[in-house]
Amino acid sequence: LRKFAAAYASWHEGEKNSAPKEDISAKEIHSVIVEKQSQVVQRLNENIEYLNENDEAWNCFKLANTAMLMQMIIARDPDYQKNRDISQFPTDNTSLYDDIEEFNNKGKDKNNKGKDKYAYYPFQLAFMLMNIRSTFENDDESKDIVDLIWFPTGGGKTEAYLALTALVIIARRRR
Repeated sequence: LRKFAAAYASWHEGEKNSAPKEDISAKEIHSVIVEKQSQVVQRLNENIEYLNENDEAWNCFKLANTAMLMQMIIARDPDYQKNRDISQFPTDNTSLYDDIEEFNNKGKDKNNKGKDKYAYYPFQLAFMLMNIRSTFENDDESKDIVDLIWFPTGGGKTEAYLALTALVIIARRRR
């Protein structure tokens, strides 16, 4: 997670130096965007540190990510297609979902040197990470911030919101 935040911070440093030279209005807009990016860098680092210091938050984060992995596998893996031939279902009255071991090896892409077949887009992980502490601490100063994701259909917004929702549900159930 720290490498992820460091990569974003490095990218952000490059953005700081890319301000338009001539257009005053564009410079002002650039300045506002760069300041918001600085706040994201700070929130990412603070929330990663919070995960490091808070076992309950870390455990909930891991459970939420496990739930999201299972959801990604069920949604995309042909073994879970809803319109499969009935002969492909287990005949011993067991459910495909009874054992977490069912999902252990599904996440690795055998044709891609063991890299994750199912993974977040960077913005999805960042969205979840920016909201960790405020999920667990009512006095967190970012509680008043509303993070809204916008871009066209098919970009992964739903998964980002679901990941944070999974974290909130798990945290509340464990209290």
